[in-house]
Amino acid sequence: MTAAAANYNMTYKMNQVPANCMGKLPSAEVDPLLNLSEEGTLWKQMADFKAQKTLSPGQQVKIGDSIFIIVDPKDPAVIEIGKFAVDEQNKKAGTNLQFVEVATGLKLNVPVINAYALFIRANDGQKTQVYGAVVVEAPLVLKELLFWTFVPFVSLPCN
Repeated sequence: MTAAAANYNMTYKMNQVPANCMGKLPSAEVDPLLNLSEEGTLWKQMADFKAQKTLSPGQQVKIGDSIFIIVDPKDPAVIEIGKFAVDEQNKKAGTNLQFVEVATGLKLNVPVINAYALFIRANDGQKTQVYGAVVVEAPLVLKELLFWTFVPFVSLPCN
């Protein structure tokens, strides 16, 4: 990893989620998503899906034992989740990233909550980079950034 990449490797993991939120998350469904995130499998598979260009929003894909739906990166709800992830990362890590766009993403089929894995382009004031974020949302109850990492191996074309 280059020094520049190490500079941007700001990984935020679930063990940093506030304890009062933990009881609200269906861990049997979310844990596999976080495991795929931490080991890098999720990010590599998402980059492959994006490169294929044959997959479209609404289509189902399988990663590990989980079934995901490809999200529309232009959907206002997905954009809102992407902006939320950047804002939360800024708060938690003291960074000053600016949201650019959601490049691609997946939504996990989980009862009660929406679990998103997104590639987000964010600018640090000098350059735009791709980051991976996992966000869960239970409308009116919870929205939480569970995982954030710089994804140095991903170079995605703009939408």
